[in-house]
Amino acid sequence: MSVAVVIGTFGDAARWGALAARAVASCARQTRRPDEVLHVHADSLAAARNAGAEAARTEWLCFLDADDELDPRYVEAMLAGDGDLRYPRVVWLEPGRPEPPPCALGPFDLRERNYLVIGTLVRRAQLLRLGGFDARLPMYEDWDLWLRCARDGARIVLCRDAVYRAHVRPGSRNRQGALAPRVYHAIRAAHA
Repeated sequence: MSVAVVIGTFGDAARWGALAARAVASCARQTRRPDEVLHVHADSLAAARNAGAEAARTEWLCFLDADDELDPRYVEAMLAGDGDLRYPRVVWLEPGRPEPPPCALGPFDLRERNYLVIGTLVRRAQLLRLGGFDARLPMYEDWDLWLRCARDGARIVLCRDAVYRAHVRPGSRNRQGALAPRVYHAIRAAHA
């Protein structure tokens, strides 16, 4: 089985390029290295992720936010897992706070809220067939994609030994005041 890690960035290329160095380094530390690591910069995050998916030549895709990282056994554990959407446990890293233990989000009704982080492994063929990430969405485009994959028959399975290290940043895209609830409710309505 082959896997590509796609690190998508948009906006200020210099800022995201520096952050992406940590993400790329976490790929290099894998016990089972990814077959490809693609850092793609575009006008939007969805466009960068979609371009990376198009460019990859692997069976599986793992998307990694530029300010996050993968634990060293991540790729190995994900490829040893089962299911069509393989999701990890998560460590939420907040500045100035002690590192918490990894936690498994979900499972619960995916139509109610997203418990699959962006690092969820997805089959490249399915992602491309379903049109990739919806670039019209200003946020939560990953949740929309996971919902489309599930509706298409993808089986969702937790890979307990895979740990995604998410760095929490104030002012991040998903914490944009009044926009977040509007997009959340629009996605729920579209997938009801």
